[in-house]
Amino acid sequence: MPRVNLYRNISLSFIVFTVILVLAVFLLFYSSTSVIIVSEEQNINLSFNMEVKSEVDQAQLAEKNVVKGSLVSWDREVVGDFVVLGTKTVSSEFVGKVTIVNNSGRGQTLLKTTQLQSASGVIVRTNRQVTIPAGGQAIVDVYPKDPASFINVDPGNLKIIKLSVNLQDKIYGVSNSQLTNDPREVGVLLASDASRAQKELATMAIEELKDELSDGADKNFIYEVVSSQMSANLGDEVNSFNLALKLNIKTLEVDQGQLFSLLNRKVGQQGLEGFDIGSLNLRDVSFAVVDENFGDSVLVEVDYSFKVKINTDHSFLDRDNLANKTVDEATWYLNDSSLVKEANVYVSPYWKKSLPKDGDKIEIVIH
Repeated sequence: MPRVNLYRNISLSFIVFTVILVLAVFLLFYSSTSVIIVSEEQNINLSFNMEVKSEVDQAQLAEKNVVKGSLVSWDREVVGDFVVLGTKTVSSEFVGKVTIVNNSGRGQTLLKTTQLQSASGVIVRTNRQVTIPAGGQAIVDVYPKDPASFINVDPGNLKIIKLSVNLQDKIYGVSNSQLTNDPREVGVLLASDASRAQKELATMAIEELKDELSDGADKNFIYEVVSSQMSANLGDEVNSFNLALKLNIKTLEVDQGQLFSLLNRKVGQQGLEGFDIGSLNLRDVSFAVVDENFGDSVLVEVDYSFKVKINTDHSFLDRDNLANKTVDEATWYLNDSSLVKEANVYVSPYWKKSLPKDGDKIEIVIH
């Protein structure tokens, strides 16, 4: 019995030693790597000219940038009042503007240099002759009678000194803002104000047209300003202005299926191998009419923006580019690219400092 136990102990020891040896060899040569990538979306801008024709054939659809459709237009007139955003600092002989009010039953003419007196006794003069109709108003610039002794005048009524006493409560001046000879900031009508007002009126007209049309929300509208009229000129010192526009609003009625096929073909020609392309959305397409004087067709510029993400077929993510790099080198390589938002490299067993020499043993996962 003692001899049997000895042989059994030797056998068990050999088995345990063999298992440990195999495990050690396995751990020595085994290595796995996982690369987890959060991709960075890339914005692609696509622009091309397209012909919109009343009739097209299959050969044109397959080879040319053409779709079936037509240009439909509406005339609209819109008016709006707008606040001036442009300002400038001014310093001049004039101290402000005064509104002359005429509540009498007849028109009244005031000569240039007519004197108006504030409640504080300060006297200012008008810069021009003006006639105010019965029940009407007129705005004049005013300057100090005595600039050396002038002090600021608070908003309020001003008496017309040389006017008949029985008319002074019916015909008088009103300053809506402080009269001052200090440098002051005033509103000035700039081109940016006019452009902003034009866009707001055009947008309002298009939204109203969309509401009138049963399928207006799905249409892409463009507009042309036929004529415009502003209540003031660029550079005028005003706080507000009125703008009236005559617009020609247009929309392209195109075959949606043909447009989708053309867009899909143009996107496919962008050389986006190695990228996943999101679904195409015709609502993101914008048009601009280049020329509509072709008889039965319209030349249109098409603009479309879409997003793509890198996939594992991209040459940047070729596993041989990562093979045998250290973890730090691989991490830096991946994160240094604009195609990647974040990348993490995980190697097993944990004490391994490098990725496998064989790229096929590297797993790449993209989120």
